[in-house]
Amino acid sequence: MRRVAVFCVLLAALRSALTAESMKYFQNGGNLTLDLSPPSSARITNIVWKFGGDLLAEWADQKLPLNIFSPFENHATLNLQTGSLHIYNMGEAHGGLYTVEINDRVQTVSYQAVRTTGFAPPVVVISPLVCSKDSSSCTMSCNADVTGAGPVTYSWRFGEDWQKEEKKKDVTITMKDHGQFETFTCRIESLFKKEESVPIKNVLYNPEPPASIVGGVLGVLSVLFGVVGVGVGVFLYKKGKCDHLFSNAPAPAPAPAPAPAPAPAPAPAPGGEETPLTAVTTTPPDSSDANGGRG
Repeated sequence: MRRVAVFCVLLAALRSALTAESMKYFQNGGNLTLDLSPPSSARITNIVWKFGGDLLAEWADQKLPLNIFSPFENHATLNLQTGSLHIYNMGEAHGGLYTVEINDRVQTVSYQAVRTTGFAPPVVVISPLVCSKDSSSCTMSCNADVTGAGPVTYSWRFGEDWQKEEKKKDVTITMKDHGQFETFTCRIESLFKKEESVPIKNVLYNPEPPASIVGGVLGVLSVLFGVVGVGVGVFLYKKGKCDHLFSNAPAPAPAPAPAPAPAPAPAPAPGGEETPLTAVTTTPPDSSDANGGRG
């Protein structure tokens, strides 16, 4: 009995190693195409597809016409050249394991078809509930019931921009790294659906720039003012406007105004000799002479 159990385990392991199961997802009313992997290199003469161990479709060249069995009548077609099975207008009854035999040989690939369901828009939940600007960090979760939705991905939008690096359901936020964003939004995507949350306000929102940014701006402005000041000083120095600032001697007094030029000398008289100037005096007439004159 023990040997039989061991043999069954080894057989199951061997079968698992020889066949690789591939997951396939579909939604109600959707389609699936199941291909041979790898494609058959020989000419195909007979095909048998099974669903959960039961016959789904079978065909043999010149021996057996194509038969498709329940529950796949009017839901499946078979490509007799490639062996591919196409299933359309699928429902819950079409979810399960698909295997195929080509030319009487079981192929190395099988398919597990899974029917997916939809989900409601997610909700952003922040924890702890007392998260505030005094908290060192908080955690945001993109919550939705995605049971049966198949593989899903998460995305986050900080403010107006979607973040390429944030693809997890939960995100840790801090005042330093996230205080500049006013709102947060998350999105969940499945193979067939996309839903987005309502934006929530950031409890850590701080419109003032961080102190490090303010310090950096002030530092740059100081450097700029220093460069401008040095440039102005060099310019004035070259113009000689600041010589007295760099010397202990007092600034030179302004030069006195020039004296007026003397009047020109009179021109010499004809003949080449100078004519001396003589004073001319006028004597008033004697009063006696004036009376004698009258007699």
